Amino acid sequence: MLRKTVLVMLTALLIFAVPVSAEEEVMELDEVVVTASRYQESIMETPVSIEVIDQEEIEESNARNLADLLQDAGGVYIKNFSGLTGKKDIIIRGARQDQILYLLDGQPLNSPQDGVIRLEDIPISVIKKIEISKSASSSIYGANAMGGVINIVTQDADQENKTEIDFGLGSYNTQNYILTTNYNFDNSSIFISYDKLSSDDHRDDPDQESALDRNDLFLKYKYNLSKKSTFNFSYRYNNVESNYPGSDANDDYGFRDDQDKNIKISLNQNLDNRDRTFLLYSNNREMYDRTRSTWSLTGYNLTDIDILKRGFNYKETNYYFDNHTLIYGFEIVENEVKDNQLETNNKHSNLNKSLYIQDKFRVNNNIFVYGGRYDDHEEYGSNLSPKFGYIYQINNNWNFNFNYGESYRAPTFLDLYTGFGSNENLKVEEGKTFDLGFKYSDSICSREITFFKRNFEQLINYNSDTFMMENIDEAEIKGIELLTSRKIDDNWSVDFAYTYLEARDDSVDGQSLNMPYNQIALNTKYSGKNYKVVLDNRYVGETNSYGGETVESYFLSDLRLSTNLSKNKELSVEINNLFDKDYEVVDGYPMPGRNFMVNLSTNF
Repeated sequence: MLRKTVLVMLTALLIFAVPVSAEEEVMELDEVVVTASRYQESIMETPVSIEVIDQEEIEESNARNLADLLQDAGGVYIKNFSGLTGKKDIIIRGARQDQILYLLDGQPLNSPQDGVIRLEDIPISVIKKIEISKSASSSIYGANAMGGVINIVTQDADQENKTEIDFGLGSYNTQNYILTTNYNFDNSSIFISYDKLSSDDHRDDPDQESALDRNDLFLKYKYNLSKKSTFNFSYRYNNVESNYPGSDANDDYGFRDDQDKNIKISLNQNLDNRDRTFLLYSNNREMYDRTRSTWSLTGYNLTDIDILKRGFNYKETNYYFDNHTLIYGFEIVENEVKDNQLETNNKHSNLNKSLYIQDKFRVNNNIFVYGGRYDDHEEYGSNLSPKFGYIYQINNNWNFNFNYGESYRAPTFLDLYTGFGSNENLKVEEGKTFDLGFKYSDSICSREITFFKRNFEQLINYNSDTFMMENIDEAEIKGIELLTSRKIDDNWSVDFAYTYLEARDDSVDGQSLNMPYNQIALNTKYSGKNYKVVLDNRYVGETNSYGGETVESYFLSDLRLSTNLSKNKELSVEINNLFDKDYEVVDGYPMPGRNFMVNLSTNF
């Protein structure tokens, strides 16, 4: 293990150290993102730490869901509760998953019930790219963005006419069938995707046998009202039925039936000196979950809830003033949760109204970003979230960046009303985040080093003395992150990420639970004339678990081989856990050994 880790680190040092040849043309690589400021801007002109997973990386991965795609990003740690059928939680630079905002084309997805989403429920077939903002973002997005933002950008409706069919068969009776089609009319276009995934689990214990059946339908329609205005409509239906495994020690396996229906309508205007967006959405979710529990008097824990989330957002970006880019807007969100197990007091709702504004100001080689957001929530009051960012452009390829933001997380319905020990008097969790570092970008290489620190206060946790949820915890998190992506030559390219994290909170002595000190990801790709080879390596250091236990460190390698059978047909073979390692991510949840997937895709 140590030898492999040292080899990975030496490779990374070479990637960072090897200079660009004097004969190579050095130019700025202008990658564009929207998550940092809610409008398109160069990633080199954002003070926040942001990472992009593009469509090429998605197509070359072994991923079957959103969690698989995120696991190699810098500062990202996925708590995987056992393979395809198990739950997946995300931690970004020490911020847990309910402190992270999830967006689908700018629409918030976080459930008001528990503040999270099911990462394993989102297929990759609809995703064009993912933008991961790892800095506090409440100044733009409000609650739940204190640990960062994950924005899922879906496929364009107006791409070229094409229909693609993918078949995948693999270990544990895994089957994946995907159909995507796109068609352009005179003034409109439509994109449709259907993704079906089914799988059995790898566990030998007959009491822990599990299975997954996921169906996802996505439709996206675009109509050009004029040269400057477009109407957009999208609909997504997701249904997951899962017999999921539990811990070996507690024998707490369960069953989940989750249906999610989402409608989004937007009007986008690109005028001479400003851009304007009106966004309206409605999300309906029905979730039934029955988990076997040795701690419950009835022998199981039951959740049967209906969730409704509706919202409206108006956003305008102005370019009127020299050296200024000004964005402002307002947002209204209504949440409602109904507990079908209760006969009385079974429905709760709340309303949040907010205003936000941000300005980007340029002076020579300096860029200043400042702004804030005001939220008024009928349950937990008002909150102001300021932000300040600074960029100094050293030259065309290097910059220094600094970012400070204050943020918060709102109590969920589970915290306030429907959970064990719920408390209607809870306050919001509060956070302060500092980032500073350097970014480099040219035509063949990008590099980034970031030092970060987070301070969280009033963290919501269960108080065993009062038997209630209370604002009792604090946390201090700090670390360093190194990222580089380099094209070696016409055939070879590498991506590297290293994160060192120190996390301390009131729940445990020493390092916080499920927070590794060290994480490394090294992705190597070779592209031949008619084939590609991608080797993905990950190292995760040991983590603390509940009850004083530790989960051992592990090193994994995943391999993907793909070849073009013809102009419109591709065959790929995926081998996950190439060296058949015996490991766990979460204590008591063994992960799959070596497993395979064969995929055939064709388009016309």
